[in-house]
Amino acid sequence: MKIKRIILLNFLGILISLNINAQHLFEYSLVKQSNHESLIADSILFSEAQFYLYRGMSNIAIPKLLELLEQTQVNSKLFFKTQIALSEAYRQRREYEKGFDMLYDAVKSPYIEDEEKASAYTRIAALFNESRKTEYYADSAYKYSEMALYISEKNSFDFVTATAKNEIGWILKQRGEQDQALLLLNESMYLFKELKMYLHMSNVAINISSVYMTLNRFEEANRIIDSTMNYCDKTNDQYMLMRLYLHKSKLYKLVENYESAFYYQEEARRLQLVFLNNLLDKQIMEMAAKYDLELKEAKILEGQKESELRRQDNVMLIIIIIILIISLLAAISIYRLNRKNLLQEKNIAKMKAKILEIDYAKKNQELSGAIANVVSYNKVLESVKTAISQKNQQEAISILNANINTEQNWHSFLLSFNQSFPDFFSQLKIKHPNLSENEIKLCALLKAGFKSKDIAGILSIAQTSVDKGRQRLRKKINVDADIDLIEYFKNL
Repeated sequence: MKIKRIILLNFLGILISLNINAQHLFEYSLVKQSNHESLIADSILFSEAQFYLYRGMSNIAIPKLLELLEQTQVNSKLFFKTQIALSEAYRQRREYEKGFDMLYDAVKSPYIEDEEKASAYTRIAALFNESRKTEYYADSAYKYSEMALYISEKNSFDFVTATAKNEIGWILKQRGEQDQALLLLNESMYLFKELKMYLHMSNVAINISSVYMTLNRFEEANRIIDSTMNYCDKTNDQYMLMRLYLHKSKLYKLVENYESAFYYQEEARRLQLVFLNNLLDKQIMEMAAKYDLELKEAKILEGQKESELRRQDNVMLIIIIIILIISLLAAISIYRLNRKNLLQEKNIAKMKAKILEIDYAKKNQELSGAIANVVSYNKVLESVKTAISQKNQQEAISILNANINTEQNWHSFLLSFNQSFPDFFSQLKIKHPNLSENEIKLCALLKAGFKSKDIAGILSIAQTSVDKGRQRLRKKINVDADIDLIEYFKNL
């Protein structure tokens, strides 16, 4: 059992060591130390979530933050701070996309204040820097840190300014610009010291020490850590002291002082054990308090359930009565509707019979007319036949001309044309109001797609007359010679 515990502590120590540069100044991460933040300070739930979040226990922090997000007024100051804190928890769990979505949603809101927006920008920079989301992740991290720095310096948000400078300093360290990185990191450390935010200052000190280690300036790297340890006594934060010990162990290992490296690693493990035991005691007390509260709530809930059951019985009785009344009204309505439908069906049947009777009379009339026309045409043909047999050609032509009913042909065409193109004549008169009756007829025949030869046959005139009429019409309606009249009228 002891061996398993030692292995677990070693594993946790490695994870914490790897996470040194990823924490990015998040202890009480989003609360500026000022009287203007009383709303956040009063939130016990937010403070508890921060406690676990700063110590890398995102699995405990996330449910508390989600609960707080549900019960907090949307677009309030606390709402945006909770979103930013939740994005940091997702970063710790390497759920980077959730963190990005949360932060982008916050910064796009028109209700977010500058301080929260600047804080959100620093967290976006941290996500880019750690997730390496794109090929140019360092440029993106630098851009968002610069945006945060611009807002914070403009409004004198010293906490965000210090955080942004720490982010930019770490990015410059990765780029190899160590001197510029040291300048910004020292400015960040100074600001946190002025704000008496010693835990944040310790984070920056670890970053400064890492830059010195990159430059092989190990004595300066060690000195900055030693000077920072003095402030851990003021905060009594065993977790931060454990991180500083782990960093010193890493430093001594680089200079091959394995004895000191081993010593500080063992000290870090000891502090880790104390920290975990204290945390376990805290969780046990929390669970005991929650259990007592649950027992009290269970008794209250039991009484509420009995009252709710009685209320549900009453509601069910009322619902049944309402359903019966609605069913009765529906039955009456259906009876009346069926009766009305029967009357309508009878009236429709009478109307259909009347329409059939009218159609039958109309068809008989049409049939009688057609028979009369056949008889009339037969008589005409007999007269023409007699005239031809007597070699009287002129008389035959006269008989044919006398029986050609052009007007009847036109009316028959007009009836069919109006059914196909009901609006043609009204549109034609609006566009070309000066057309004669014969020109209107020609327009209609062209609209129907008839050629000159067909039009001559329909109107019983020579084709040359039709061609001349088309030329006059073209000029009158001002249509160019390269445009086909049939196509023109089809588009009308």
